[in-house]
Amino acid sequence: MQETARHRDAVGPLQRAVELIGLGPGAAEARYNLATALGSLGRYGEAADRLKESLRLRPDFPAAWQYLGIALAGSGRPDQAAGAHRRAIQLRPDYPEAHNHLGDALRALGRLGEAENEHREAIRLKPDYPPAYNSLAATLSLLGRAEEVVACFRKLVELRPQSPVTGSDLLAVLHNVDGVAPQEMFQEHVRWAERHARPLYKTAAPRGAADSDRDPNRRLRVGYVSPDFREYPAARFFEPLLAGHDREKVEVFCYSDVTRPDAVTARLRAYGCTWRDIGGLPDERVEQMVREDRIDILVDLAGHMSNPRLLLFARRPAPVQVSYLGYPDTTGLPTIDYRITDEWHDPPGMSEAYHTEELVRLPRCCWSYGPGNDLPTVGALAADSSGVFTFGIMSRLVKVTPRMMGLWARILTAVPSSRLMVLVARGVETEPSVRERFTAAGVGADRLAFLAHRPRREYLELFGQVDLALDTFPYCGMTTTSDALWMGVPTVTLSGQTHVSRTGVSILHAVGLAELVAQTADEYVDIAVALARDVPRLRELRAGMRERVRASDLSNGTGLAAAIETAFRQMWAVRH
Repeated sequence: MQETARHRDAVGPLQRAVELIGLGPGAAEARYNLATALGSLGRYGEAADRLKESLRLRPDFPAAWQYLGIALAGSGRPDQAAGAHRRAIQLRPDYPEAHNHLGDALRALGRLGEAENEHREAIRLKPDYPPAYNSLAATLSLLGRAEEVVACFRKLVELRPQSPVTGSDLLAVLHNVDGVAPQEMFQEHVRWAERHARPLYKTAAPRGAADSDRDPNRRLRVGYVSPDFREYPAARFFEPLLAGHDREKVEVFCYSDVTRPDAVTARLRAYGCTWRDIGGLPDERVEQMVREDRIDILVDLAGHMSNPRLLLFARRPAPVQVSYLGYPDTTGLPTIDYRITDEWHDPPGMSEAYHTEELVRLPRCCWSYGPGNDLPTVGALAADSSGVFTFGIMSRLVKVTPRMMGLWARILTAVPSSRLMVLVARGVETEPSVRERFTAAGVGADRLAFLAHRPRREYLELFGQVDLALDTFPYCGMTTTSDALWMGVPTVTLSGQTHVSRTGVSILHAVGLAELVAQTADEYVDIAVALARDVPRLRELRAGMRERVRASDLSNGTGLAAAIETAFRQMWAVRH
C-alpha cells in the first residue's frame, strides 16, 4: 500500500522531468523511470508507450526492453512480451530478471518446458532471487510436479523468512504431496503462526471481548472475509450460503479483498449485504473497519490460500472468529475459535488433535454448490456412442500423484477398450515429460488423452465425453467432483484420514452415493472396474444425476444457511 502511494506520488514529478528534459541527455532514462512508476500502478498501456519512446531514443537499453516485456504482459500480450524479454537478453545475456519474466510470458503462452528452462537460468544466474523460485513453482505446478513445487517454496521461505504469504503458499501446496503425516502438517501450521502471528497476539482483544450488545438472542452481525468474491470456484460454494441467510437472524457483511471485480462480484453484492472493499488496504485499516461495523462473528473464507488475511484474525477484531470453506486444514491460529466442518470430513476423534480451532460439525454436508448459469444439458453415456469407456481426471495436475497413476493403470488394465482422459493446463498436452510420468506408472500412451483447460461452459461440456470420474488423493476434488455430478458423471473417491482427503466422502454422502467411497486402494480399483462393467447402472445414474444433486444437501443453500446460523448462535452463546 505504501509502495503504491509512493509510485502514485512520483508520477507527476517524473512526467514533468520528461517534459523538461525533452530529447536532451537522459531522455531515455527519464521515460523509463516514468514507465516503471506507471507500471507499478497497473497503467501498463501508458507504461508501454513511454518505454517505446525510450527505446526509440536508445535501442540498446536492456532494462527498458525488460520492463516493456512486463508492461506488454500486463496488457495481455504475452507473445509480444516474450519478444521484448528476448531482446533484453540479447543485449545482456546474464540478466536474471529478463530470463525469469521471459519464462512467465512463455508459461502464459503454454510453452511450459521452455518456461521452466528460463526460470532455472534465472536461478543459475542469481541463486538468491525469490521471484524466480515463485515463477518456477507456478510452472512446475502446471506440469504436476508437486514435490518440486514444495521445494521451491521451502527455498522461498529460506530466502524470505519474514514473509507470511510465502509461508502460507508452502502450507497450501504441501497438501498435494502424498505421505505427509497429519502431525507433520499440523506442526507446519503452528510454526507459521508462531513466526508470523504471535507478535500480534499481545495487541489482540481477549476472546469474547467487544463493546457490543451482549443479548444472546439478538440479530447477529456476521462478517465474511475473502479474496474470492469473483469468478472463482470458492464463490460457487459461498453464493448459496449468502443467498440462503435469514436476514432477520443475521446481518451480513462481506469484506471483499478483490482487486479486479467481475460479474460474479456484482451478483454477490446484489444479495443486499453490507459490502466493504478491502483490496489493497492494510490489516490495521481492515481491523478498524470490522470494529466500527461491530461485527459479532468474523469468518475467514480463504485460510492459507491466495491472498490470505489471517494476520487480520491474529488481531482479533471480532469477539468470535471462524474458519470456513476455502482452506482444507487448520489455520494454526489460536485466535480463530472455530472451524466449520461435518462428520464426513472430520469424523469425531479423527482430527481434533490437528487443529488449533474447535471443530463444529454441521448435521449435514458443510457446504452447498451453485453451478452457475448458462450450463450444458446432460447428454447420453459417452461410451454408448464412442465404443470406448472413458475415465476422467478433471482435477489440477498438481494433485495427481504417482500412487494414483498406478491405481488408474490397474483400472485401465481391468477394463479393455477404455482410456484415461486428463484435463491439463494449456501446453501440458505437448509436454513429453508429463506423458512419460503416466507411462512409467503403467498408463500406456495409447490409453491416455490430454485435454487442455478451457472456459467454464466448454469445460463442463467435456464431461459429456466422460463415463466415470476418478478422484485424486490425498487432495480430493471439491469443485471438480461437484461439477462432475452436476453433469451426470459419478465419481469414485478414496477416503483418507484428513479433511483434504475426505472431501469426496462428504459430497458423495450428500447426494446419496456412499457406495462410490472406497476405504482402501484396492477397493477404489474394484469400485471403478465394477461400475465400468455395469453400463446399465451408469446410464441410470447419468439420467437421474442432476435431479439427484438438485434434491440433495449439495444444492440446499437455505438448509446450509440455517445450519450455519444455528452454529453461529451456539458460538455466540458460549461467549456469554
